[in-house]
Amino acid sequence: MALKGTLKDFSLADIFQLIAIQKKTGILLLKRDDDDEVEIKFLDGMIVGAESKKGKADLLLGKLLVRIGAITQDELEVALEVQKSTMKRLGQILIEKNFISKEDLKEALKKRVLEIVYGLFRWRRGSYDFKPLTNVDYDRENFEPLSTESVLMEGLRMIDEWPVIERRLNKPEVVYKKTGKIPEKKEREVDAFLVENEFLEDNSTSSLPYEMEYVLGLVDGMSSLKEIVQKSKLIEFYTYRALFDLLEKGYIEPTEISVPDLPYYEKKRNKEIAGEKVILFAIIVCVIFVITLLTSFSSPINRILPGPNTFVSENYKDVVFEFSKLKAIKVRELQRLFNFSFSMKPEVFIRVGENTYVLPGKYDLNLPVSFYLNEEIEKGEER
Repeated sequence: MALKGTLKDFSLADIFQLIAIQKKTGILLLKRDDDDEVEIKFLDGMIVGAESKKGKADLLLGKLLVRIGAITQDELEVALEVQKSTMKRLGQILIEKNFISKEDLKEALKKRVLEIVYGLFRWRRGSYDFKPLTNVDYDRENFEPLSTESVLMEGLRMIDEWPVIERRLNKPEVVYKKTGKIPEKKEREVDAFLVENEFLEDNSTSSLPYEMEYVLGLVDGMSSLKEIVQKSKLIEFYTYRALFDLLEKGYIEPTEISVPDLPYYEKKRNKEIAGEKVILFAIIVCVIFVITLLTSFSSPINRILPGPNTFVSENYKDVVFEFSKLKAIKVRELQRLFNFSFSMKPEVFIRVGENTYVLPGKYDLNLPVSFYLNEEIEKGEER
């Protein structure tokens, strides 16, 4: 079976349902007009992997683990260096280095895959291409296949709830704080999907649902909405939904403080630095050009003044005067030479080539002179 088309004609839900029912193995490639691409791996109708080639770079496993506080940036860099020489999976290296546990890795891999897949349910346009395979490669040791039907049902629920949540939580830079309201002690509500997928454990006596209690702990009066979502071990939708419910029930409230979007300012500063480098480079090029112009023998300046290698140790003004005098002599004597009425003998012009001579002067100055001595002039030389 080969599936290919656009999401306008065949929805993502229909595609997932067909792959699940027929228990297909292969890779589903989805593309959007803005060049965003996502690959979803299926094994016997179950989801076993997902990769996003554009957009949320923080969904990469290493950055995700740093973001949720499972490892530090330094630990990630150490693991990446090891990966370059060993070509092992990053997760396996992190476990071998005792930076994370197997459970941490399994949780992060599941979060990463679900984050990518659930993001697809918000696509309104795009194309799909399913390529059947006999087998697909994935981290069998640390990733447990996900039920496509379960993911599909949750994705459809998200589609209905997202618009309401986004209307209320539409400013990611705003900082939130606790109001001080204390949950009552009573039987807790349980989100079966979260418990089934082991995102949270039932280890509290709070009356709040698991995800709400967890997210409430991330609200510290200093973190923005975006930072809370980034730090959360829950996927984006669950964190937003928990924040929405906490806000509706009065457990948290927005402050007047806003945290700038650091990536935006980093990009802006990078552009400024790039501009500064261009200006600096242009200045350096101009300086080099001026220096080259001043020191070049073909420079217009050196046509007026002698080059630095023509100076000995005499006074600069005297040298300039001598150079000017030689130029005047050259003009006068050449005119007289060709009129057969010269005061200087042609021998004064030192021959350096067939038709090239130099007019010698003081301070080792030699003024080049080029002319052709015809037979009449040569006879004059003999006289």
